Amino acid sequence: MVEYKVWEAVRRYRLFEKGDRVVAGVSGGADSAALLHLLCEAREEWELSVAVCHVNHSLRGEESDRDEAFVRQICAKYGVKLFCFTEKVASRAQEMRKSIEEMAREIRYRRLEEAADALGPGTKIATAHTLSDSMETMLFHLARGTGPAGLCGIPPVRGRVVRPLITVTRREAEASCREKGLFYVTDSTNLTDDYTRNLIRHTIIPRIYEINPAADAAFLRFMDILRPEEAYLDKCAQALLAQAWTGDGWRLRTLKEAHPVLLRRAVRHLLREQGAAVSGDRVQRLALSVESGADATWDLDRNCRFTISGGKVWIQPVTEESSVLSGEFGIADGISVQIGKTIAAFFYDDYEHYKKSENIEEIPLKNVVDYDKIEHHAVVRTRRAGDRFSLPGRNWTKTLKKWMNEARIPLEERGKRLVCADNRGVFWVEGFGADSRAAVSGETKRVLLIRISKVEGAVS
Repeated sequence: MVEYKVWEAVRRYRLFEKGDRVVAGVSGGADSAALLHLLCEAREEWELSVAVCHVNHSLRGEESDRDEAFVRQICAKYGVKLFCFTEKVASRAQEMRKSIEEMAREIRYRRLEEAADALGPGTKIATAHTLSDSMETMLFHLARGTGPAGLCGIPPVRGRVVRPLITVTRREAEASCREKGLFYVTDSTNLTDDYTRNLIRHTIIPRIYEINPAADAAFLRFMDILRPEEAYLDKCAQALLAQAWTGDGWRLRTLKEAHPVLLRRAVRHLLREQGAAVSGDRVQRLALSVESGADATWDLDRNCRFTISGGKVWIQPVTEESSVLSGEFGIADGISVQIGKTIAAFFYDDYEHYKKSENIEEIPLKNVVDYDKIEHHAVVRTRRAGDRFSLPGRNWTKTLKKWMNEARIPLEERGKRLVCADNRGVFWVEGFGADSRAAVSGETKRVLLIRISKVEGAVS
């Protein structure tokens, strides 16, 4: 049954062609032992050239060394070339401020890529991920609030990485090893619930099988349906970007008129192309900014800037010389603007409703402006020479420079404070509040609420 499922998957997903070179990731566990055996059995029929890559993560002391010795032994038995690497994963994870699981995965794939490169162009990488791994991954993503892409599980093919066991359960792989008399080693950490995936494996998956004994087949069917639909929508998003491209940016109107589903996917593509971190919250906020149509700028991580201005959208790297922002960005209901490390979100509300809602705790009164006292074309920007401001209850107007001097605001912070202005001048300053002409009063009906937050790691 396992052999049938594997070679059916090979044909269905086009994992191999005759004459392929393949380097298999082998840990020594049951899944990878079964994978290596199947590949070596098929060498003659499929004219495969098989090699192995093993990474000793140095996480389990003598047990890690035992695994390495076992992999060396079975590679000698099958007569395959072995690429073996020893890594200090724990110290590397601490240095990079990543989880051990994440660091180990990154190192494994990097070493697999190196081994494949050493064997020559076109070499494929075979990993021993099973249907059980894919089910656990899908549930893990679901628990963290993923979108549809996270529900597709582990793909059978990603670039030159192929997964021949992706339709085989872990239980079936272990049974196959027993039937064929194949030895394998057991990672003791897989027996504990110290890692989230282990908790899913030991606790949640068994309960799902209680509901449906054929749950693995149901999961596989669901993921096989969802993957092509995801691929289709991604192609549509890429077509949208191609249609909106002007040569020096993307046409705002074209993106605004697109279906929100495609717009979010288009934004996700733009972020990935620039190497910026992609999260559901970030994609949603940027897509809403595009839908509002108002000028805005977001300084993202990895020195990447997302800008809406002049009817166009840009996402581009930020050089050190261009890290100081200039320009002004229109204010509209529901829009968020990031300048430096500060995010300003703007909302319109009824004053009485504001006073009774949870917004009164989230947005202090000094960040509330009488909407009806603001002129048209209100913008948010940073301080400019000559800006003047009057605090409520005061009978005099001073330049912002003097107000900041008196407040003893450090020089390096002054140019980062946000300022809201209209045709008549400044009506709100971050840290000071509303100008006297725009402050709320007993006659206020509608208000502009300004929610301020800070972003760690953003460009200043």
